[in-house]
Amino acid sequence: MSTLIENIKQIKNYTDKHIKIPFPYILFIVDVFLLYNTRYIDLIGMANWLPNNIKNILLGVTNELYGKVFLIMSVLLIAVLILSLLASYTSVFRYILPKDVEYIDDTTVSWNEYSAIRKVSGIIIRLGTTWWIYYFSINIFLNQHFHVETFFISKDVGEQLDNILVNSSYISAKNLEFMNTLYYLNIVITIVWIVKALFEIRIPSDKYSIKFKDLSHYIEINSFKSTRNNNQIKILKTKYSKKEKYLIIEGDFESGSPFSNKNSDNIPMHKRAYKILNLSENLSDIIYHFESLQNGMVKE
Repeated sequence: MSTLIENIKQIKNYTDKHIKIPFPYILFIVDVFLLYNTRYIDLIGMANWLPNNIKNILLGVTNELYGKVFLIMSVLLIAVLILSLLASYTSVFRYILPKDVEYIDDTTVSWNEYSAIRKVSGIIIRLGTTWWIYYFSINIFLNQHFHVETFFISKDVGEQLDNILVNSSYISAKNLEFMNTLYYLNIVITIVWIVKALFEIRIPSDKYSIKFKDLSHYIEINSFKSTRNNNQIKILKTKYSKKEKYLIIEGDFESGSPFSNKNSDNIPMHKRAYKILNLSENLSDIIYHFESLQNGMVKE
């Protein structure tokens, strides 16, 4: 069992890194194939070599949750709506939530209604996507009655009455119909992931210049005007990152030109960029470099 879990982790890491499709959706693609080709499920034979107690626990626990998933998701959605309305139109959370607590390790514990809204919304999304795929997979591999003829709700009343999943009270007709909706939802999401994996590319960011629009993420610590080319040289500090970073940048902040030999007037704001001379998490290194530039000890 531990070997199986370890293999799954390795597959997950590989798919996330190289295929660029999340592991649950790779698994879902396999599930869809097996749903229509049940003979391969028999060849894999997971239901035969997995101990019965483990198999029953997996099927039982997941079906306890997804046998009532429509009701659960509806209740959670109502909870999100109530929390959102209370947060938007009342001050009730200001009085009932504890105050922020600061600790000596420079951390603060804060209570926030928007955190609850975000987390409950995340649970709803996962119930309909990632967690549902795992439920679907468990049934594909371990439930012999879970196949294309029983999973999809037929419009024929007679066929619905003959559905063994419904007749055995494994799942209600209403929930099975909702499962069909989640199935098609995840089909759409899978297609989006496939398209993204095929067409999206990621390239390294430019580490030698900083755009004007990104300056809002930094605080200016110090600056001086170069006597050599009238460019300004500034020390910037990050505002929001967990680790403080410091930059030395150079540019003509009036025209927006990053380099002195490309002096150009009236460069639009959104196209302005400035040359990065140094980038470090060590402020002492940055100050030393800055002062050396200021005293003309090193070239800009």
